[in-house]
Amino acid sequence: MKRVANHAAVDDFLVEVCTFAMENGESLKCQGVFERIIGHTNNKRYELADLLGNSFKDTGLHSKAYKYFFKSRNVEQICSCMKQVMQSGYASEQDLFVARACVEMLLKSTEIEKTRAIRNHFKSQP
Repeated sequence: MKRVANHAAVDDFLVEVCTFAMENGESLKCQGVFERIIGHTNNKRYELADLLGNSFKDTGLHSKAYKYFFKSRNVEQICSCMKQVMQSGYASEQDLFVARACVEMLLKSTEIEKTRAIRNHFKSQP
């Protein structure tokens, strides 16, 4: 087997194949495969985590979707899923959901703006 010189092209092809599979295949099977791919590739391609997060969100699994939106650093979707997950918590815990999300984003990304965006999104909520 010959080694590939252009790793970026192989990664792009992997994302294309995975996107096709998620859009045209059986979502439950794709979700399991995607979780393994993301784990084995150390989440180098955020697009895969975003696709998986959207798949979980579409099936109503917001707590799982939330996890993968963090991996993809998709602040808008994180906030959307958090709203759903927060509804199952106690009223006295609402601030803890936001604090945890901010700390988790700080761990995942060096972009402080993303953490501020999460905090500001929920700061403006009643």
